[in-house]
Amino acid sequence: MTPFRYCLTLGATAAALAGAIATFNYAVDPYLLFDVKRVHGFNDLKPSVATRERMMKAYQVSRINARTIVMGSSRPDLGIDPATASWPASAQPVYNLSLVGSGIGAGLKYLRHYLAMNEKQAPHTLVVGLDFESFLYVPSQSGNPTVQRRTMGELEERLAVDDEGNPNPQRTVRILKDRALGLLSLDALGDSIKTIAGSRASNAVNLEPNGHVSEASMRDAARADGFKLLFTQKHLEVIKQYGKPRRVLSDRADAPIRGFDTLRELLSLAKAKDIEVIFVIQPAHVSRLELLDRMGYWDDYERWKRELTMLSAEAGTSQKVVLWDFGGYERQVSETVPGKDSGASDMQWFWDPVHYTSKLGDMMVARIFKDGQAEGFGVQLKPENVEAQIRKVRLDRDAFRTAMPEEAARLSRLVCGTWPCPASNDIVASAR
Repeated sequence: MTPFRYCLTLGATAAALAGAIATFNYAVDPYLLFDVKRVHGFNDLKPSVATRERMMKAYQVSRINARTIVMGSSRPDLGIDPATASWPASAQPVYNLSLVGSGIGAGLKYLRHYLAMNEKQAPHTLVVGLDFESFLYVPSQSGNPTVQRRTMGELEERLAVDDEGNPNPQRTVRILKDRALGLLSLDALGDSIKTIAGSRASNAVNLEPNGHVSEASMRDAARADGFKLLFTQKHLEVIKQYGKPRRVLSDRADAPIRGFDTLRELLSLAKAKDIEVIFVIQPAHVSRLELLDRMGYWDDYERWKRELTMLSAEAGTSQKVVLWDFGGYERQVSETVPGKDSGASDMQWFWDPVHYTSKLGDMMVARIFKDGQAEGFGVQLKPENVEAQIRKVRLDRDAFRTAMPEEAARLSRLVCGTWPCPASNDIVASAR
């Protein structure tokens, strides 16, 4: 074979192989780049969402038209299911635009992106999940907390508009790059194979067409390690993250809370588009609330609720804004954490200290949209009842400690308060 024929054959083989890989990746569409039809048992589950959610939702959201948008972190991402029957017909269809590891700032960017892609019809309602911890920061590392980074990262390059609502000139190039990598990269080939394997197993984590991330990964983790060990590991992580150095809501007690500027920006955008805003203080398991208190965050937690109430009431004078509080010591959040040998396969309301199940999310949706159901769980906060609700949560906290003194003492020891604190490996070993 002549050198020319060899090179020609090699080039043709490489081209054929590349074409086959591109065709395969296109048909599977692991990242939702091409909006290929989902086929049961082939590509209907999308496990790549575990690492590529922001990219996938940037493309997915441009193809939907929702009446209600859910925003927030991984907590509503998993816990608020747009497909639940608890949503009234007037709120449907619902899309979950929540993003793992994000705060309201990232959600606002994606909301602008959605609005730019659906200029003719804005959503009627926003359900915005709020996490107390996301408003805390370390003063020495914060600089000016009101200054936002304005340079675009890779994820932001996919969005239709920038932070000012101007068209994003970098988006076209980013889309071309994503499509090239989605067709020809080895990562995409591996994720396509994982997509087929996960779809055939029917139990893989999945980004559903309505934006909801399935609870498969949480269920697998809980069943593999046991809830008690999982909870203890999460407790140790949050103690390490928020224990020392201590974080704050603002540099001074009388200074504005960091992050509220973003909330005001969100409210301003919603007002301009005539969108109702429902703020939701997320539920956390009683053990997380106990740790926050033991680490000295309780006063800040109450202040945060008061300021949210005032902010919502102020905005509510000129637009539709309500605030719901699910951050107390109600029966659901006081659920016992079973040990691995207890015989319990799942918890009813929580996967870990902050990620609640879609069953609890259903109850929250019913409470918000069908007032009178799920009685006793969650309350709408207003200036006239916020202090009473704060006092009630304190009383419920005291009642929990009276009823569960050993558990309250164990959680206190985790943060090395008044009691001696065992080594971390001893704590984990005792949870097995």
